[in-house]
Amino acid sequence: MNAICPGLTDTAQSRAHSATLEEYHAKAKNIPLGRIGQPEDLLGPVIFLASDWSSYIIGQTLLVNGGAF
Repeated sequence: MNAICPGLTDTAQSRAHSATLEEYHAKAKNIPLGRIGQPEDLLGPVIFLASDWSSYIIGQTLLVNGGAF
């Protein structure tokens, strides 16, 4: 079994954890790619892990987080 571990992704739920929209967007400064992830950023990894291309990958966690730690 594999897993996808998304970082900060622009959703209503993640925006609700910030007091203001400015505070929310300031979090992008801590992401090496310099932006908050979009839900669409998860599509490629999901499709890859669901495809035969990942048939020899098992027990892995794929971090989709723009390089954040």
